[in-house]
Amino acid sequence: MKSIKFNPFKTLFMRLFLVFWGTILILVGGTVFISHKLNELDKVEPLNKYDLKKFEFVEHQLNLPKKGDLSRRIRFLHKKYPHWVFLYEADSQTIITDRIPPALIDKYLLDLVNPPKRAAERKIPRHLVYGPKLITVAGQQYQTLIVRKASPGNELIRNLYFSPLWSKILFAFLVTLLPCWLVARNLSIPISRLNQSTQLLAAGQLSHRVGASVINRPDEIGQLAVSFNQMAEKIENNLKLHKGLLANVSHELRTPLTRIELSLAMALKDPHKNSAKLHRIEQELHKLDALIANVLKLSRLENDDLPLERNRINLSQLVADICQSAKLECEEKDIQLDCHITQSIYYAGDELLLVRAFENILRNAIKFTPAGKAVKVELTQTDEHLVFAVQDQGPGVNESDIEKIFQPFYRAENNQYSSRGTGLGLTISHKAITRHNGHIYAKNIPDSGLRMQVLLPRENHLNKSAN
Repeated sequence: MKSIKFNPFKTLFMRLFLVFWGTILILVGGTVFISHKLNELDKVEPLNKYDLKKFEFVEHQLNLPKKGDLSRRIRFLHKKYPHWVFLYEADSQTIITDRIPPALIDKYLLDLVNPPKRAAERKIPRHLVYGPKLITVAGQQYQTLIVRKASPGNELIRNLYFSPLWSKILFAFLVTLLPCWLVARNLSIPISRLNQSTQLLAAGQLSHRVGASVINRPDEIGQLAVSFNQMAEKIENNLKLHKGLLANVSHELRTPLTRIELSLAMALKDPHKNSAKLHRIEQELHKLDALIANVLKLSRLENDDLPLERNRINLSQLVADICQSAKLECEEKDIQLDCHITQSIYYAGDELLLVRAFENILRNAIKFTPAGKAVKVELTQTDEHLVFAVQDQGPGVNESDIEKIFQPFYRAENNQYSSRGTGLGLTISHKAITRHNGHIYAKNIPDSGLRMQVLLPRENHLNKSAN
């Protein structure tokens, strides 16, 4: 096997991480760089349209016909909105405001309005100042400033905005590193676990399943893990079935071969009395032929990829023919065969498979029904299903084993007929009915024997006038 050199930068995790991180860094870095270039022209940001709207609002509010002087109006405005308003009249050097700390007025605000600086958004310690902007109140013009406290979040954004370019790039680097790392890790780790599970399954650990941490994910990776576990379970079950089938077939083949070998040995010792031995050999060869034919039939039915040959079938006539051919066997065993068939039931299906399925069920009932008893056959229909049922008067099956009668080579262990047959008849019937999207059930009827019932879906049902 060719060895693969591990390169950490070629792993899915690193590729996802680098793609996400690189994309975000380019976007953030480009935005920061453009903002920095635009801001290099002036360290003071000009007023935008939303800031100008604030001055229009203040001018409108102060010109409303209200009681009280201008100071009371400003005080009322400050109570209603989280901003301070600072008015300055240059000719009289009058200052009108409310609750602005005197240190701010003396150190910062007066310098902005006397003489008036360019209108802009400026940062002073723990505050943001907008203006100055000339407004008119009651016919008098004032240089106006709007002041608000800067919140920690706004401070961080503003400090970052006015910081050097290298600090912005470093901030973007640190902010995007962890999210991109987590996103890449969140995607790569479950995929790595899926890959590990695939390798373990390929190595022969058929019981291995993907863990709950991946299964419980609500995304496509979780769905993939569920599908993987379903696939692994089906592979494990199929291999177990095939191993069991192979072991059973080997055992079933060995038994008649041993009998043939013993019969031949006895015939060779006494050539003049070999008629009974040859008859015994003939019977065993017939059993071998039936066993091989059933195994081949079952193997074909196990292949779900092979399509069924669906044709229009007169199901009523098909069941009637099966009953007619079984009457001779019933007469030999002194068994009464009662057939109750609803006429003119048509169905779209594989006729050979349905014949084999129904015959196996009926012959199984005849085999386990004692002499002097009866076997009842019914073909009816409901709103949803076509129903084929066979009830014998045999010993029935243990309730704990009733599901096992459809398994390959299962034989009932509670009656004298347990050694007859190949043990594949009901298995073939079960698979044939399943391939038609139907269901087959077995149920013990108290003091009456075993009832086998087949349900075929009505969507394949055809009216008598169908083509």
